[in-house]
Amino acid sequence: MPDGAAELKRMAVAPQARGRGIAATLLEHAEKPPRLSGVSGARCASLVISS
Repeated sequence: MPDGAAELKRMAVAPQARGRGIAATLLEHAEKPPRLSGVSGARCASLVISS
């Protein structure tokens, strides 16, 4: 990953909390510190498992 970039390794939301916009809110908050510190880019690898 290039210098000045950020990476979110993993994020999970409990099954009973899904569908409420919680993951979007968590991601929004996780993005703020890197943006404010001048990070040039970010990446997040995600895996969706349905049960």
